[in-house]
Amino acid sequence: MNFIWVKRKNCKFLLQDSTLLDARLLLVEITEKDIQSYQQEIVRGRKSIPDYKLAELLHKLQQYQPRVIGLDLYRDSQDPKQPNRRNLVDELKADTVVVVCKGKDHKFDPQGVKPPEQVPVERQGFTDGIEDSDYIVRRQILMMAQEPSSACQTNYSLSFQLAYRYLFHENIQINNLNKNYIKFGSKVLQPLKPGRSGGYQQGVDLGGFQVLLNYRDRNFQKVSLEDIFNDRVNPDLVKDKVILIGVTANTVSDIWSTPYSVVQQPARIPGVLIQAQMVSQIISAVLDQRVMLWVLPYWGDILWIFGWSFISGLIIWRIDSRLGQGCTIVTTVIVLYGFCTVIISTSVAWVPFVPSALAVILTGFCVTTRK
Repeated sequence: MNFIWVKRKNCKFLLQDSTLLDARLLLVEITEKDIQSYQQEIVRGRKSIPDYKLAELLHKLQQYQPRVIGLDLYRDSQDPKQPNRRNLVDELKADTVVVVCKGKDHKFDPQGVKPPEQVPVERQGFTDGIEDSDYIVRRQILMMAQEPSSACQTNYSLSFQLAYRYLFHENIQINNLNKNYIKFGSKVLQPLKPGRSGGYQQGVDLGGFQVLLNYRDRNFQKVSLEDIFNDRVNPDLVKDKVILIGVTANTVSDIWSTPYSVVQQPARIPGVLIQAQMVSQIISAVLDQRVMLWVLPYWGDILWIFGWSFISGLIIWRIDSRLGQGCTIVTTVIVLYGFCTVIISTSVAWVPFVPSALAVILTGFCVTTRK
């Protein structure tokens, strides 16, 4: 078990956030029942609903005047034989609709997934995700340069595009946009950087503009297709909101692991819920001043670990009894855990608990055997 992996596992402390439900977002779920009902249309192997039903859904939602609609469904295939295909083309022309594509991946998807042809790049967002070595999503990408040969040519993620449009209507504009920082109004977002990003030190791709994802432990408001089509939705749930449309069926491959271990959320959730978390993080950071997760630089981690090891070693050295030394080690680890919990809960800072605890235990063992 290497040092970096242990520290990333410590990121389970992200669960301490008890932020309330974000009512600015609404999820429109496409369930397994919906897919079965509409004959399991397959788009490049991805289960979804037919184009004509999607067009009907968008038309219905537009009547409620949403602020922006994020279509977390790939629609790269053009099938003129589908009934009323032209209706979907017309609905996708609306300025409030943002579609998705996927960047080129040399290992898993050498071409990427292209967006619908009729939607300009200004209303496209990529949905590329990042997993850590334990297959858990702890980061989100806001910007990323695409290769010229990629089917997806937008440099901005879906979450960024949706948050940007929502904030624009709040009269908050981007004052700076580059690889070093993004400034929404007075709020500055800074990316993770190699050598200065906690556990992400070596062998980790920090390309593009990446930030740690501070999950909410409350779910988002959801409605079903049936609710929309049968006019059973309160218009206030949709008006001026960010609407995300996506598949939540467990039979699709768009399921991701999260750090969750609380009862409000399962450990694995659909991609559309991950997107909602990402959109909410940006909007909340700007409008609510919700603190973004931050990390100590590499030298800060070393000082933190060395400090706990040095202080605990001094205390143990002054104690003569083996029982007292053992109790001191245990007490120090408990106090360390408390410090880490308080820091992640109040300052939203990621500090290493497990490496520090191991250092305390190892130091204590060395002191007791040599004394």
